[in-house]
Amino acid sequence: MNLAARLTDAAKAGEILVSNMVVEALSGRLQAETLDPLFVKGFDEPVCVWRLIGIGPPPSHRPLIDRKTELHQFSAALEACRDTEAGQLVHLRGEAGIGKTRLVEEFQHLACRAGFTCHAGVVLDFGTAMGRDAIRTLVRGMLQL
Repeated sequence: MNLAARLTDAAKAGEILVSNMVVEALSGRLQAETLDPLFVKGFDEPVCVWRLIGIGPPPSHRPLIDRKTELHQFSAALEACRDTEAGQLVHLRGEAGIGKTRLVEEFQHLACRAGFTCHAGVVLDFGTAMGRDAIRTLVRGMLQL
């Protein structure tokens, strides 16, 4: 958290800086360019820093394990949308690493197969003050900006 805060402070307007650990954790998904190492308060050695350029698609399809209940709930939400011609809100949250992203991917596949148009966007929780909130991200995606 300390490093993330320091990188946020060091970033220029409209720029997102990430550490080597983030780049490694999201290997294959991030499009980033390496910058000169940065001396960061609280760290003895300079820190490897990357400038985020974009986020790519997830790696090839991964299996979905033990999510029958959630898939049933998603299917019911899609049915309700079709029956009532009104939208639904699905709020998905949980600890890191439990498969939220993979579950959302499966929900999108279900919705597309059911004939719905799907839009998605990645929102980093520390980016809301810089115009990267959920609504703006979704609208940009819908308008293909």
